[in-house]
Amino acid sequence: ATVKVMVGAIKYSLSCLRPGSLLTIKKSAAIKAFCYSSSSSACANSTIYWQNVTRSTLIVQFPISPILPAVVVNAPTSVSKCGVLTLDVTSSTGNGGREWYNATAEVSSATGKSMDSLQGFLSKNFVYSPPLSIPLTLLQSGVGYTFVVRLCNFLGACSSNSKSVLVTADALPIVSIPGSSVRSISR
Repeated sequence: ATVKVMVGAIKYSLSCLRPGSLLTIKKSAAIKAFCYSSSSSACANSTIYWQNVTRSTLIVQFPISPILPAVVVNAPTSVSKCGVLTLDVTSSTGNGGREWYNATAEVSSATGKSMDSLQGFLSKNFVYSPPLSIPLTLLQSGVGYTFVVRLCNFLGACSSNSKSVLVTADALPIVSIPGSSVRSISR
């Protein structure tokens, strides 16, 4: 049988109930089955025959259809060697009201040049918030970089999104409108 338990928390804490946690139901909790029926007579005597749950310990399972993260990577499409490259994923959603369980960033380039130092910097410093400024000493003019950000929530659901950035030798102003690249408006 499947038991659904809804538990609320006021503030995020590592001690919050999450998949893999043990949930102990005490006999004093007086939890019993609830009758779902469109017929009032079908449930009339249900509370007489159904007993309270006895003390038991359950392992909280992952949901069948967890909330999927929507990863939004805000960064300029081009940046000059004199500019600042900032990766901002704070517009992403789907964390279920808690901290991201895991946040990673990877970089690649079609040039075939080594990305070891840049990837090392991302692996060591990338976090969801605050946005990450990448030192320009790690970037080369005339090279296009693709950054892939992967976010996972506490329910075990992960999604990723990418952003391509070209580093130019020319000085360019940076203009950005934070948020998803697709906007919908309803009236």
